[in-house]
Amino acid sequence: MNKKLVVILVVILFCLSGCFSSSTNPEKDIEEPTTTSQTKAVEEEKGHQKLKKKTIKSPQLSLNWMSVDLPEAGLKNLTIQAVEYGRVVDSEHSVSGLLPVYIFSDYEIYASDSIYHDSYLAVATDNKILLEDLSLIVGCYGETMYLQDVDGDGFDEIIIQQLVAMSGGAGGYFSRIFKVENEKIKEIFPLTDDNRFDTGFTNFLKDGFLIEISNNFTGYKKTIDYSKDGSESPYFDKKGNVVEQGEISCDSFYEFIPKDVDNDGVYEIVCLQYVSLYGHSDHIGDAKSILKFNKKTQQFEVIKAEFIQKDLLS
Repeated sequence: MNKKLVVILVVILFCLSGCFSSSTNPEKDIEEPTTTSQTKAVEEEKGHQKLKKKTIKSPQLSLNWMSVDLPEAGLKNLTIQAVEYGRVVDSEHSVSGLLPVYIFSDYEIYASDSIYHDSYLAVATDNKILLEDLSLIVGCYGETMYLQDVDGDGFDEIIIQQLVAMSGGAGGYFSRIFKVENEKIKEIFPLTDDNRFDTGFTNFLKDGFLIEISNNFTGYKKTIDYSKDGSESPYFDKKGNVVEQGEISCDSFYEFIPKDVDNDGVYEIVCLQYVSLYGHSDHIGDAKSILKFNKKTQQFEVIKAEFIQKDLLS
């Protein structure tokens, strides 16, 4: 009996050793994890999807909840990021006059677990889809879209706020306004090469740890007390006397929201900017601007300005 028991135990151990060696063999049973370099190579190979056409004929935009393909435009595997309905153009086939405006996003170009993506703007008219690439400069982490009439022509413009950086200050943003004109999507803000807009805020340092904030466009002025942080900056001595003048820095608009401030039926844009003096981390407050479209100059102008000191921010 003992010999038989020994034989049985040997057989069992042999079988178990075979099972363990099989299950732990990385070449047979476990797929080798993708390395960072391999992932990067796949991402670079895919690349940004360039628009083949900015206008495609399509009587109906075929959508499902998973993905969107627009092969005529050279786009595939897009996600619906946002959709709003507005009166962006005259529509003969819509009783309400409201047509869908979409932001489609490509998440596959970057890491699969990343929220960073490329985006495309799409306006579905009666018989066409108008497209605009929103990521020619840079991708983004998220966007917000509004449809409101900001130029007074009776049609809605497309206001888009893109979060393009998540570190430093209040983050980095692209604030943009588009309109549909002659069956094309036209960008009407900010109309600058560096995608920035001057809101006119300047400053002058005064003895006593004081900063006078001014706005060149509206004549607004406000003096704030900088004594809490002033002794740590190179611009004041320990007693609060000005050693040298320093210039404030206004970041991109971290808020860019349409609002009919004067109740005339045409929307203005209410903007907020993070403001620093000595180094980007030296947050002294926020610059608030209200932008209004000037029909004569065909540009947006600052009609009201205000500086909100850091201690008063909610």
